[in-house]
Amino acid sequence: MDAAHKNPPLTEVEQSFLRRAEQYCSAEERCLTAVRGKLVGWGATEHSVNRICVSLLEQGFVDDQRYANMYCESKVRTQGWGRIKIAYQLRTKSLHSAVIDKALSNIDKELYTNNLRKAARDKWGELPHDDYARSRNKVIAHLSSRGYTLGEIMSEIDSIVEPSQESQQWLAEVDA
Repeated sequence: MDAAHKNPPLTEVEQSFLRRAEQYCSAEERCLTAVRGKLVGWGATEHSVNRICVSLLEQGFVDDQRYANMYCESKVRTQGWGRIKIAYQLRTKSLHSAVIDKALSNIDKELYTNNLRKAARDKWGELPHDDYARSRNKVIAHLSSRGYTLGEIMSEIDSIVEPSQESQQWLAEVDA
């Protein structure tokens, strides 16, 4: 950018907001939407918010891709969430779909698969096995609420469940 189009320096009030925002962003990774909300909450005008956000982006205090990558890794590692739930939560933070897609593609596939497998096995182990269809549906509902896709869930159920004669008969009736 040439000098003729360069933004004027931040005012003293804006610099004060900028310092607070830098501390806020330094405490933990933040997305631009959260920083904007915080600045508005502190009383910054919309014009000032825009100028401060540009400064934070230029200085590297805020980076939505870095935030999305960290968010995905954290939710998979600590909460055992699936891609659907993670994507939904990131969309609520007004992140661009390309940023979300890239972050989801960076998820550790082995950790993700292990989380799905453990959640499926744990839930299946909690349930009585006298009614295969009911138990299967409860596992599906549980894993869906964790954000896994139906394809992932069904694949995992097929790998952990040894269908009894009753369940094989039920599946044959459903498929017919």
